[in-house]
Amino acid sequence: MTTTAQSHKELYNTLNSKTTSSPIVTASAKEVPTICFIKEDFLLPLPTYRTYAKVLQTFYLQLVPTDDGYVATSPISDICEQDVSAGDAVRKYLYSLADELLWLREQKENLSDAVHKQLDNIQSYMKIM
Repeated sequence: MTTTAQSHKELYNTLNSKTTSSPIVTASAKEVPTICFIKEDFLLPLPTYRTYAKVLQTFYLQLVPTDDGYVATSPISDICEQDVSAGDAVRKYLYSLADELLWLREQKENLSDAVHKQLDNIQSYMKIM
């Protein structure tokens, strides 16, 4: 198994656990997780770009149960992602956050002051390697 495939499998297995304690992600849960901590130094593989997104400081996602699954949100961005499982909602959120960071960096010269602050905020939590 390649390193990227191992990383994806590890991320998927970690995030789909009901209660996870690992060096990567810690989810606090009873039967339904409500908070998921994304730990500092977590590496999110970005195979399309042949790189990783690195978490610079721990942050949390809130997981809200819905009729169709879970919605993942966080105070560091306006992004919200929904999926059937909590783990998939977290995974989608992290990839969306990395995509937003990449897009905002590309558009840096054209951003309003308010959106530039959003970029600065996201960059304080995540870095594209």
